[in-house]
Amino acid sequence: MSKLDFRLVNDRALQSVDSVLSSWLPGGKRQGGEYVVTNPRRSDSRPGSFSINTANGIWSDFATGDKGGDLIALVAYVDNTGMGDACRSLASFLNIDPAINNKPSNQAASQHQPPAEPKPAQPDFVPIRPIPEAALKACPTSMRNLGKPSMYWDYLGEDGKQILLRVMRFDKPNSNGRTKDYRPWCYGIDKSGKTGWRSKMPTSNRLNRPGISGGSFV
Repeated sequence: MSKLDFRLVNDRALQSVDSVLSSWLPGGKRQGGEYVVTNPRRSDSRPGSFSINTANGIWSDFATGDKGGDLIALVAYVDNTGMGDACRSLASFLNIDPAINNKPSNQAASQHQPPAEPKPAQPDFVPIRPIPEAALKACPTSMRNLGKPSMYWDYLGEDGKQILLRVMRFDKPNSNGRTKDYRPWCYGIDKSGKTGWRSKMPTSNRLNRPGISGGSFV
């Protein structure tokens, strides 16, 4: 089994911190540089003691003493799972490969070659705005390998109709109880020129939206 690149996953999670927090801990709100929300691991009726720093991912619940140093540890805490499973779950949500890429380097050859000109990275997926009306009606309500989600959240545009991002939650029973898996859906165009809904995160880490709608699919 490949080693996991925890630093990569944490860095990418911080770039999409708003989406990560609202998916694993919906219903919270920003207070300065903190995201304050009720703690789903205990009977917590009012937000206040459970907060996450949106700049570095450090979190704590002052009422229980539970705390962690990054967003992977937060996902592990919320889902009641191990750090490895939390890293994989978060990487799946962000649509990235969490494995460390250990490619051998030829140091001797590189010493005799001038450094190559860095080429700008071409995105493999670009969101399309505004989304055509027909595409909005075709926004996915399930995933082929996971079935129908237990819950979903739509991040809406300023008109209240444009679905900038749909996040689905799948509850899967395991030996430790119930675990959660989150998958995003975004409409755009890929490198091949094909348009459609893809399980991708938007390139922006913040979603300009007036609100969130959601529920469950019957």
